Amino acid sequence: MNSQVFTLIACRRTGSNYLMKILDSFSNMEFFGEVYHNQTVWMPTSRKFDFVEWLKDKHDLEIKIGEKPFEDKDLVRFNHEHPEHFLNFLNSFSPKQYAGFKIFPEHLRWHKLKTNLLTNKKVIKIVMRRNLLDVYISDKILEMTKSSQKQDTSDIKLNIDCLDFKTWYFDKMSFYSRVESCLRNSGQQYFELSYEDIHCHSSDDEKVRYIQSWLKQSGIEINDRPQISDYVKKQDKRKNSLEKIQNDQELKSYLLNHNLQHLVHS
Repeated sequence: MNSQVFTLIACRRTGSNYLMKILDSFSNMEFFGEVYHNQTVWMPTSRKFDFVEWLKDKHDLEIKIGEKPFEDKDLVRFNHEHPEHFLNFLNSFSPKQYAGFKIFPEHLRWHKLKTNLLTNKKVIKIVMRRNLLDVYISDKILEMTKSSQKQDTSDIKLNIDCLDFKTWYFDKMSFYSRVESCLRNSGQQYFELSYEDIHCHSSDDEKVRYIQSWLKQSGIEINDRPQISDYVKKQDKRKNSLEKIQNDQELKSYLLNHNLQHLVHS
């Protein structure tokens, strides 16, 4: 069967892992991770071998991979040089009605991203956002702890370099703007989903119900609601960004002076 391919366009630390686990739990959907990562192809090992076999059968391409992550350097290079092949694999070889994956700014060079994905009208695009100050703080804590899911980080406080944040912020805003401009200019409809809209709901069950309703409104029909299981837990229980910052007054003043005060939660 031909599957409908969709991609989640986001920055890391926007809640994409949580959403990925929920999407992959629907019976008529499979969701891959960072398939265009620059160090390893993040997808289930069995499906990675399926992809390599498909490349051999369809294109007579011999690519060796190992059983573990980071044992697939040849496939990483191939995916970056020929990103269209993975899209064709999903469309023609997935057993599910819908097949999706994540794209982050650092995954593909812009011309590859634009030519093979953004202007490809056969791929559904979901743009996921989160308050970028929260994203930046979460990313800095990840750099410090080297743990993306398991460690409780609620006691960690950062000293923020305000100039570094401003540079990072406008870089991420530029990425989102380029993506959305490209999609609009090519006459495509795309869908927006926010971390805040998902996590304003208190329980996993409510979040799954919201996501299922949102997908239906976006034209993606999910017929079942999965049993709530071990989804990714929030690492940090603090709701206010400034509670995570040592130099909070300095940062607050900097944001105000640069018209970025909207990033601070009330």
